Amino acid sequence: MQLGPVSVFRVGQGCGPIQRDIRARPLARRQLLSAATRRASDELKIIREAREKQLSVTDLLAKLTNATQKPSMADIAAQNANSLTEEFFLTTSTYMEMAKKEGNTEIAGKLEEALRTAMAEKQKHLRPEIRLLNQLMQIQDDSQRLKLLQASKNTVQMNDGYFLKLVDNMMKDLKRQPKSSGSALAIHQLQSIQQGAPS
Repeated sequence: MQLGPVSVFRVGQGCGPIQRDIRARPLARRQLLSAATRRASDELKIIREAREKQLSVTDLLAKLTNATQKPSMADIAAQNANSLTEEFFLTTSTYMEMAKKEGNTEIAGKLEEALRTAMAEKQKHLRPEIRLLNQLMQIQDDSQRLKLLQASKNTVQMNDGYFLKLVDNMMKDLKRQPKSSGSALAIHQLQSIQQGAPS
């Protein structure tokens, strides 16, 4: 049996697309690794930022719950008004619910007081329409809610009806969430606000 002639190609000679493909693979591999490294770095950054926010919220919450007469809880809330974010309120509410479930009424009470104090401070910095909506949502009696609503006609109508848009958006958000007794009550309150709003 006789073998035919064997061709020998040196690197750099015209061996066509196969050789170019072989040379391109390490570059593609580096690009993929680089992209994966960037993604991992971005994910670590997000985790780091979330952890820093969580620690910041927890530190502020510790200051509030450990407050004495001087500085009082209200003083601490006022000094940290910019830190009273949605994340602060969600985290505090979560901690409070956990304390209640564990039967730790003392801690739950302190957290509830911290929430009330923080909300009172936050209210001072909110738009008038949001302040009014928060006040209305605190009222359990429909007739009392209607009285306040009628007395606040200017706020309801200001800024091209922003108040009613806010109520509508809040109701849509609640309807998208899983049903609970709390959301059913909130939807009822919002519907009574919509129906009783002065035009």
